[in-house]
Amino acid sequence: MNQKGFIEYILIACIAFAGVTGFYGWSKRVALDNCRAEFEKFKADVEANGRLAAAEAKRINAENLAKVEKANAEHEKLLADNAALVSKLRNTPSSRASGRVPKAPTDSCGAPETAEYFARLERAYGVLVARVRARFSDFRAIADEGTAAVIDLNTAKKSE
Repeated sequence: MNQKGFIEYILIACIAFAGVTGFYGWSKRVALDNCRAEFEKFKADVEANGRLAAAEAKRINAENLAKVEKANAEHEKLLADNAALVSKLRNTPSSRASGRVPKAPTDSCGAPETAEYFARLERAYGVLVARVRARFSDFRAIADEGTAAVIDLNTAKKSE
């Protein structure tokens, strides 16, 4: 083989090598462009879904805020109504007078020991009422706290 034939083989090999590497580079460029396009599409989908989710979350939060405001208003109204009812029941003349022992009879139809009995009964009843009222204030505070807890629980149940 002569030197001219050897150079032609090397030249053909170089051209073939350049063609193969060029085709390889071009195919990789096409694959990279396809990946970039797919990534851009994925990013756009994620952003669109994110905007939809944010809008849905805003709507749900607005609904929940409206429910909370309604429940709080109802809760405050129930507490006020309960306080007014308790005050009315505790302060009406009929409820205060209904627990009293009648005065001792002053007419002559009863014996003197009956009048004395009623006087002692009234004194004992006064002591009993004083003791009960002292304890009742503690019970009343517990009952008021329990009533407030029941109202809170019912409001929480309704707002779910």
